[in-house]
Amino acid sequence: MFWTNVREYGNFSVNVEGQPMQKITRYQNDGNEPDCGTSEFATFELKPGRYKYTVQTEPYDSLGNLWEWKGSFVIEASKCIKIPLSMD
Repeated sequence: MFWTNVREYGNFSVNVEGQPMQKITRYQNDGNEPDCGTSEFATFELKPGRYKYTVQTEPYDSLGNLWEWKGSFVIEASKCIKIPLSMD
């Protein structure tokens, strides 16, 4: 599950290789990590393995910047992976 606590940059488009694109349309504002499967965050049902991802803000921020994250993660059987997105 991809999630964020940043509200200033609108929605986030999340692409995981081989999967349909999903969007993050809310932010977690209580200081806690959300539970897996929380609505309006990007949750993917994946088989065990290594996956690459790309996340972009949409639209551009107020200064015309596009924020982007790229990386990879490993899924194990019956596990939930939480990937936080921040501007740090």
